[in-house]
Amino acid sequence: MFLLDGCAVLEFIRNHRAGIYNPAAKLKIKVDQLVLVQQDLLLLENQLPYRLLTLLSNVPENELNHWIMSFLKTHPMTTSTIGTGFVEITGDQPPHLLHLLRQFILGYSENRSKKDGGGSGWVEREQFQTYRNIQELKAAGIAVTKWKVKNKRLTDVNFYSGCLSGELRLPTIHMDLTTSTYLNLMAYEVCQDFENNLEITSYVQFLTSLIKHPDDVKELRSCGCMINFFGSDDEIAHAFSLIAAHSGPHATTPDPVRRAIDRYFRSRYRPWLAQAYHAYFSNSGSFIAASMALALTFIQTWFTVRCSK
Repeated sequence: MFLLDGCAVLEFIRNHRAGIYNPAAKLKIKVDQLVLVQQDLLLLENQLPYRLLTLLSNVPENELNHWIMSFLKTHPMTTSTIGTGFVEITGDQPPHLLHLLRQFILGYSENRSKKDGGGSGWVEREQFQTYRNIQELKAAGIAVTKWKVKNKRLTDVNFYSGCLSGELRLPTIHMDLTTSTYLNLMAYEVCQDFENNLEITSYVQFLTSLIKHPDDVKELRSCGCMINFFGSDDEIAHAFSLIAAHSGPHATTPDPVRRAIDRYFRSRYRPWLAQAYHAYFSNSGSFIAASMALALTFIQTWFTVRCSK
């Protein structure tokens, strides 16, 4: 059975790669079945040893590596890294396909990942989070925008704080059936024999802190940070609430961005000024109305004082 599964995986990868026309017809299955099989191949409990795939393959190992990388390029979560050449299979073989997908998403090998971070990956939260979702960020003067540079990794999240406003830059998120992939990658990161810095867990936890309501999903779509193939905004918000329920403790990686946003919210004047601007000066009609009200109040006061004399 083990060998049969390995042969089935190789046949699927051979016919479902970037550049292959109509892979569903080649595999003699329906398109929806094609998507479900790809999803099942990347479940943590379905992983086969990479060494087994190389032994069962009848092509040279470098060609098999090319097949597998082309196969992973068809996954929605790797869309932002297609064509960047971030990942190559060199040195030691990866343990399985899910491990390689994680490297592809992060854009670097695990050796670099270990050097960039340290510690166990879990931290105590120093302070309570001061914001709850994207709507609160927007009300406090923080604009959510997407990176103008193409081929950004999913984990490329940055926050810029100005004198009176802020900007949170996110890569484009493709939402379809990738919620199970998120959960599987998070489960893989907490395996005891896998040393890592919990980058995917960190990224997903940050997203769940931003998305609490369908209006948050709508805001992400309107600014180009999310492409929705999943369903309605309510369904996406519900999916992230389910992910949040299974996310476990907080990881270290998102803390610099979260701390920067927390510092912005704890500033006494910036959120207040942003709310005042949003209420009175965000459009020309409100600005004119506020100016007229101020002018009429001044005139009324002037006549009151003059008539009293």
